[in-house]
Amino acid sequence: METKLILGNFHHFPPEVRVMIWNYLQPEGKDTTATRAPKTSLSILRANKALAEEISYELYHGFELNLEISPNHRRDHWLTAYNINKKAVWCIRGETDARDRGLENFPFDRIRSLNISLLAPDPHDPGQLLCLWRKVNRLVKFLQGIRVSCIKKMTVSFLSHENSAWYDEKTEAATSSMCEGLPKAATSRMGEELFEALQDYRVLFAPFVRLRNIKDLEVRTGSTQLEGAVDWNMIQEVVCIIKERFGHGFPSTKTNQEMHDDSEFMDGYRFLAYILEDALDHLGGWTAAMLRLERESQWCLVRRHLMLASYADWGAGWRRRQLLRDIPAKRAALLADLSWGTKKDDISQSMGDLLLEY
Repeated sequence: METKLILGNFHHFPPEVRVMIWNYLQPEGKDTTATRAPKTSLSILRANKALAEEISYELYHGFELNLEISPNHRRDHWLTAYNINKKAVWCIRGETDARDRGLENFPFDRIRSLNISLLAPDPHDPGQLLCLWRKVNRLVKFLQGIRVSCIKKMTVSFLSHENSAWYDEKTEAATSSMCEGLPKAATSRMGEELFEALQDYRVLFAPFVRLRNIKDLEVRTGSTQLEGAVDWNMIQEVVCIIKERFGHGFPSTKTNQEMHDDSEFMDGYRFLAYILEDALDHLGGWTAAMLRLERESQWCLVRRHLMLASYADWGAGWRRRQLLRDIPAKRAALLADLSWGTKKDDISQSMGDLLLEY
């Protein structure tokens, strides 16, 4: 009698049939240039708690959400989201579009995995690496603001794309689009340590160190060559730190204070952000030109934001304006220095935060 009251008319069907019915609630439809795939109505979940739990389990326990980030520059496209069988494909235009589609409230803590695929940039268009860098940072910031407490599992994959790969067979090493796209006068001043830090996979994996709500993280390579060229010690160290933040890290001999002290990684991330922002002034190619155009178009907004900040807090506004004026000088000093690797301690944390904010 109790089951009848909870399930209503659905109690007439055996569990196997009910599962077939619930599967019709799986999202379907693909976005096109002219139309957007309709959202699936899940209003039935508000009927009662027992029905919601049964339906939610069938919908989410084996569900994998795939987010594909392309290096191609398109102002109306941020990333592509789809499920395992690609019956549903959404072209996400930006953060607002992602919220409208329910990604901010999506139950990442209940699905099997969130899979993030990073498509390889074109080495002949080095600006694509910077385009990927910005898209990944936007995704990381978006995931930091989701409503659920954690992401059950995340997988980051480096995949080939349009004859572009993460591994260079000529040099037998991981690709480094940034170093290849910079002028020789700039790359000659790089130390070996900085040159390795600018390998494509390192650059794009760096933003994930900012995440603090990941229960499990896995990194995959799309080829055996890249698997042999990747610095897995660095990857595992970052994965371990992210897990330790959530309390699921590997056993460590470090103290609790040392385990949660990620200042070194964050300093390296800010330094990398500064290097990439500076490199944009020197890179050639169509994508880099479009990124510079976008940056200049937003410059007036930055100035307006600083002016409004000065009204709210004159001290903070004055300090930000001073930092903004110091950017060209800092950039010139960095380019003039003969050893880029020695400038890490000279770049303040405030400068890195300013570049990341704008």
